[in-house]
Amino acid sequence: MQVGFALDNANVLAQANSFKEQADAEAQWTNYFTDAVRVIRKSLSREDIFETSVKEVRRVMNSDRVVVYGLSSESNGVVIAESVSPGFTKAVGVTIKDPCFEARYIEKYQNGRVKATANIYEANYTSCYIEQLEKLEVKANLVAPIINEGKLLGLLVAHHCSQPHNWLAHEIKFFSQIAMQVGFALDNAKVLAEAGNLRKQADTETQWTQYFTETVKLIRQSLVKENILETATEEVRRVMDSDRVVVYGLNQESFGIVSAESVSPRFTKALGVTIKDPCFEARYIEKYQNGRVKATANIYEANYTSCYIEQLEKLEVKANLVAPIINEGKLFGLLVTHQCSKPRHWEQHEVRWFSQIAMQIGFALDNAQIIEQNSQTSELTQNQQQNIFLPQQEDLREVVIELSKNNQMIFKAFWNKALILSNHLDACRKQIQQMFETAKVMTTTASQAEQQVQKNYDLLEEERANIKSTLESISALEEAVSHGGIKVKQLNQHCQNLFNLINQLAAHLGKPNNSSYSMNGHFAENNLANGYGETVIVHTDDIHKLKEQLLEVIVETQPLLTSEMAEINQIVEVMEDKTQQISTWAKSLQTNEQKLDCIATVNMQVGKLVCDINQTAAIQTQTFQQAEQNMVLAEQVVEHIQEKLQFFTKWFAQLTTFAQNNTQKIIFWEHLKGFLASFHRLITSFTQKK
Repeated sequence: MQVGFALDNANVLAQANSFKEQADAEAQWTNYFTDAVRVIRKSLSREDIFETSVKEVRRVMNSDRVVVYGLSSESNGVVIAESVSPGFTKAVGVTIKDPCFEARYIEKYQNGRVKATANIYEANYTSCYIEQLEKLEVKANLVAPIINEGKLLGLLVAHHCSQPHNWLAHEIKFFSQIAMQVGFALDNAKVLAEAGNLRKQADTETQWTQYFTETVKLIRQSLVKENILETATEEVRRVMDSDRVVVYGLNQESFGIVSAESVSPRFTKALGVTIKDPCFEARYIEKYQNGRVKATANIYEANYTSCYIEQLEKLEVKANLVAPIINEGKLFGLLVTHQCSKPRHWEQHEVRWFSQIAMQIGFALDNAQIIEQNSQTSELTQNQQQNIFLPQQEDLREVVIELSKNNQMIFKAFWNKALILSNHLDACRKQIQQMFETAKVMTTTASQAEQQVQKNYDLLEEERANIKSTLESISALEEAVSHGGIKVKQLNQHCQNLFNLINQLAAHLGKPNNSSYSMNGHFAENNLANGYGETVIVHTDDIHKLKEQLLEVIVETQPLLTSEMAEINQIVEVMEDKTQQISTWAKSLQTNEQKLDCIATVNMQVGKLVCDINQTAAIQTQTFQQAEQNMVLAEQVVEHIQEKLQFFTKWFAQLTTFAQNNTQKIIFWEHLKGFLASFHRLITSFTQKK
């Protein structure tokens, strides 16, 4: 019975050691996981995330190779990242194909399948797939999916190349969690990159809006056509950092001729050169009249005619950008910028700015023509009317000219404000669209984070259940150890009693007893007298032999009992020590349980926060949609105002011409003076209100 108690006690101690080893291993791999995630999250680009992940996983798991196997449209079946031990074949860039993979396993990995293979030759792989693995010396592998934005981006794969390997449960758990974290890190990097791009785009829009206002201001300072074109080409080449900017004439005076140019000193001058394309007038005049803007990154890839390319080659042109200049509703010419050193990709903001400047050149030419016509008309009127109503006419003429200039300046200022407002509205609308896209990304990311929070909650509940079960086992273990200790102490007491009894027996057998000898002597004499002498002698010899044998057994038993008692005392001490350790582990697990409760509380708070973020992102998405609609309506209003301003400008120019042709009619001049004054007040009031 006591031996059975000792065996039970040994089993209890073995279970206690097993629990401690499991707890220590779990704590160690949890530290590995948190350290690896912290390192991975420091990377902000896709390539850095993959590179860091494979290095960290191979370091922690001590495997021979860790790779990321691409399954996206860009890298299907290709090893896109690798960390490998020296002495083994490098796999990065290698294509690994399994004909059955897509049909049999894609959906499974999409749903979270994790596959651990201890020996590839016992895994029922296809022969061609085994051949590809043999090229990389693979003996065992572990595979987990990388999910990004809800799609299977690739697989995280660990290889053992030196020998087969039995993957432990904590290794598989760590590996699958890291694969999941790689997907989250990619989501996080994308959100940060998009936010950075938005900031960069906003800064770019602000910078190019500043370029626009400065360039328009310089162009409008010129009041002569030649000066306007010269200023425009210089400013456009400076801002866009191109090799040449020209104005290609399409009016009657300069059809097909370069009428203005700004060119880098190392390239051929094109001023005055005639550039003819036989197909241009038939195919493109109407398109440019309707506002066509053409950006060509490489003239040899633009399907140009051979003769047109020859003419461009004479001017070393590699890339060009073309926008129409509209003057008085007609196609005056083309504003063209050339890149001669090499082909060039024209950015969207460059194309938009360039087309707006071409439009402003047309407005500046309109304004210069109006001023020139007013000046000519004023001189003609002065020559014709110098002797007729000279005092009244001079006074009225000055008033009309002053009102005309004031109204023209008001129209010009109002037009510029409307144009700047249009540009700002366009930039705001694009920024709102970008913020709308960001809000949608935030909604998606928040949903994924909410799912992860739920997964974390489930894992915490599972760990709490495990700890509770472990505590219950430890409690039963403590009770069993305590009961075993009592039984062992009882066994020790029994052994001690037996030891004392044996000592007493040994002492008694070792001492001579006179009374016994005397009694035995009388008994022997009586037997001898009665004729039983031989029998008595025989029994006495047997008794002496048994006594000697008993003494020998006692001598052999005493050291054994002494040794067993010593071992039992050691067992008692060990059991008491283990009982204290088990109590300490129980307290530690209770502390961990409390910490898990805290983590669960924090996780619930995070879940609530993520839910609030998701709701806020949805509201912002709706707000951005409404704001975008309002911006579109505002742009339509601004376009309508610009059309009306053009109409008023032309009408005012015609009115001025008509008035100058009727300067002899003093009554007309008086009425015109009053009308222009009223019209000036009306326009001024309208401008202030707008």
